[in-house]
Amino acid sequence: MRGVAGRQKGPRGCIDCRWRANGAQDGQRASGGAKSRVRDVILRIILAELSRADAYPSDWYGYAKNQLAHFALGITTASLLAQAHFAVFNEFAQKGATWAVVAVGYAAFEILRQGWNGRDTIEDWLFFALYGGGLPIFLFNEVAVGSPMLSINSQLVIPWFAVVMCHLAGGIVARVVTTQSNK
Repeated sequence: MRGVAGRQKGPRGCIDCRWRANGAQDGQRASGGAKSRVRDVILRIILAELSRADAYPSDWYGYAKNQLAHFALGITTASLLAQAHFAVFNEFAQKGATWAVVAVGYAAFEILRQGWNGRDTIEDWLFFALYGGGLPIFLFNEVAVGSPMLSINSQLVIPWFAVVMCHLAGGIVARVVTTQSNK
């Protein structure tokens, strides 16, 4: 089978063509340089897709994945920020200060990276900063100053997740209704 620029297409398709274009022979793996170029292309594609603003107005599944990813990244960011502060200062930062860094930092990132997109920007911020970032900050408490041990306020866990799931369910239902009404 002929591939790009008359090169033989192998079992790996386009990547095989890129390998040959970089001097690899049949059956040979890509050189470190070719691998890194392929990796760079893949990372650029992923980052371009992640930085594209999309409220998924007619795709309930895309909306759910997008908001759950914001939620997970918010949890991760707030947790890493708290752990970094503990590693440097041997105590956790005040909750309000930590949450302010997460909330303002993400708002700035979102607006600088994607611009203001109205409801999409607000929902992304809510899932990242309030729901995701707030979870490890406001539900966990330091057992003692200077101790890495944390306790969780179990009375807030179910209400916290109920708010997140109700918001997510509302967005999903709105998109399903929109999709059905457009048919």
